[in-house]
Amino acid sequence: MESIDYLVLRDKLTTGDLAFFAGSGAFSWGIKRLSRSRWSHVGVIVVDAATDTVLLWESDTTEDVRDVTTARFERGVRIVEFSEKLRLYPGPVAVRRRQAPFRDVQRTAFKEVRDRLKGLPYEEDLLELILAAYDGPFGQNTEDLQSIFCSEAAAVMLQAVGDLNPARASNEFTPGDLERHELLPYAPAVLLNRVYSS
Repeated sequence: MESIDYLVLRDKLTTGDLAFFAGSGAFSWGIKRLSRSRWSHVGVIVVDAATDTVLLWESDTTEDVRDVTTARFERGVRIVEFSEKLRLYPGPVAVRRRQAPFRDVQRTAFKEVRDRLKGLPYEEDLLELILAAYDGPFGQNTEDLQSIFCSEAAAVMLQAVGDLNPARASNEFTPGDLERHELLPYAPAVLLNRVYSS
């Protein structure tokens, strides 16, 4: 996989780009193993041009980074400073960029998704998490947005902006699915060198 320094890439990031994370803990290991992927977490880049800030919209199990809208450390759906997430994250991180910026209608649809999912807790149904990675004969998940995991949130956004087919339930996608999905209008993922990140 190609790599690039974060500061070289930073000013080219656009709202809607995807950020992938490879955790090393037991929970992350389980996600990577079940989904046969190098990635255990995914979030969506949000660029705030007014403040020249790159943010990450995600649903996460940790309370490691402060939500910029509530100023609290919280689990679940949140929006955090991407540079702070990079600084604290112990594993590899990659970005998959859109090949074209959002159109106005897509930007509006993404904002509506963020408003609708704001503050939701991280997925509470372990079976739903397992079934997201399982493609066997026991059927599929039924979409339930009472609590939400990372790739489910990203898939809801991708479906809302028209980049991902809504025929498949949003909770059927893993981070690895979103990195590999050949139909998304995104470039291949590039690994971030974070030595100079800020």
